[in-house]
Amino acid sequence: MITMLLAKAIGLYLIVGGTALIIKQKEFRAAERHFKSEGMLRFSLAMILLMLGLVYVVGYNDFTTFVSGFLTVFGWFIFLKALLVLFIDGGSLDAMIKRFDKKEFYYGGGATMIVFGLYLAGFGFGLLW
Repeated sequence: MITMLLAKAIGLYLIVGGTALIIKQKEFRAAERHFKSEGMLRFSLAMILLMLGLVYVVGYNDFTTFVSGFLTVFGWFIFLKALLVLFIDGGSLDAMIKRFDKKEFYYGGGATMIVFGLYLAGFGFGLLW
């Protein structure tokens, strides 16, 4: 039951997020460049992600099927991203932003998000099986 709920919600999240990443990439790129200098914003985002990641990892840890395993790994990524945002220093963050600040990353990342989102949403809403 929870797997279906997570598949629906995360699937739709990935579809919408991937589409936004492709369509609004100029805004995302500008926001990323300013993110490193906003310490309180980084801290707040990290704490929200940390709480969400901890609730997710503690509450859902299932590798019995491909979908449940993917959803479990997704939760661990949320948790690890929170730790990265919380503890990364400004210089490393700047280097990482420069490395990924390319149009190809936004198109490829957005398309990947959409594909995984369609798969999860299709599974969650019963369209695939």
